[in-house]
Amino acid sequence: MHRAAVASASPFVSATAAAARVAVLGAGCIGLLHAHHLQQTLRVPVKLLLRGEQSRSERVVRTHRALGPPSSSVHVADSSSSPTPALDLLLVCTKATDASTALAPLLRVGAVDPARTVVVMLLNGALKAFSLLAASLPSLVLATTTYASRRMPSNDEAATIAVSDVGETVFGLTSTVQRNAEPTGIKLLREFVANSHHLTTRVVSDPVVMRAELLLKLAVNCALNPVAAVVGCRNGRVSGSSQGITIIRDICREALLIPEMRDAVAARLVSSKGGRVDGEAVLEDVLVRHVISIADATADNVNSMDADLQLGRPSEIDFLNGHLVEMAQELNCAVPRNRLLIDLVKLKEASQSARMCARDQSIQ
Repeated sequence: MHRAAVASASPFVSATAAAARVAVLGAGCIGLLHAHHLQQTLRVPVKLLLRGEQSRSERVVRTHRALGPPSSSVHVADSSSSPTPALDLLLVCTKATDASTALAPLLRVGAVDPARTVVVMLLNGALKAFSLLAASLPSLVLATTTYASRRMPSNDEAATIAVSDVGETVFGLTSTVQRNAEPTGIKLLREFVANSHHLTTRVVSDPVVMRAELLLKLAVNCALNPVAAVVGCRNGRVSGSSQGITIIRDICREALLIPEMRDAVAARLVSSKGGRVDGEAVLEDVLVRHVISIADATADNVNSMDADLQLGRPSEIDFLNGHLVEMAQELNCAVPRNRLLIDLVKLKEASQSARMCARDQSIQ
């Protein structure tokens, strides 16, 4: 993986950004990466919200190229307590399974004010997470990224993130956000997109287009994450074997039983690139190639679902293949291979959890 350099951003700070309160919830690679770039671009302190034993007084985040010293570093404050007063912009970069639980204390103390705070869901399984949170958070923004990132070994406590040179983060404004007067958080997002020269970003104002982006992300996650997790391999091993490609094709074929997914592939991967849709086989081939291209771009990454299972944590399978199965059920479509992957992941979850419990008891 290539490492992307971050040069100094423009010293200009708008009146909106100067008084802004911005935070990122979740300290994985994606959360750290975007905290870094938000602070570099907007030139305002960005608070990294952690819980319990994860909390530290500060963290250094670096992104860099393969050669030479880090091009920049940024201090991101950690906090296990909630910032006050209410935030203008909060990026949620937790696991989908943790989003509601992590947001609850922030809502309780007023750090997240539903009438003021723009909450950006930048996580796998965003479609299902949105359906669970939309009622309580009217200013939700859905987001997705194709940046591949991973932590690099470091001689100090800095979080050093290797980032792919090619990628994009997309922020989608929901219809609810657009019906209201534009809040400060949305103005900050627009300013970030306009001035972030080292992270490719864009804002999508059409909810239909954004949903298509997230459906494609869902298809990729459904085809790669559970396979890598069950086998215990990296993404490149899945796309680099004939067996892996067969599974990818099977999952893509089932996903395309859902009309919304067919429309998303046709609009985002065919028509937008000047092509024509000549039949189901074309859509299947296009989606399979798309999944393989993402797997190849993240070939050396430890898949997030594999990492969860290795550490005995619950996976996001219900927000990925589980959500695809729910969509198929509403249409009376059979998706047996997705159901099989769900069962295999849950079996491995239970097995790993039992193994870790047994190990802990033996230590005691």
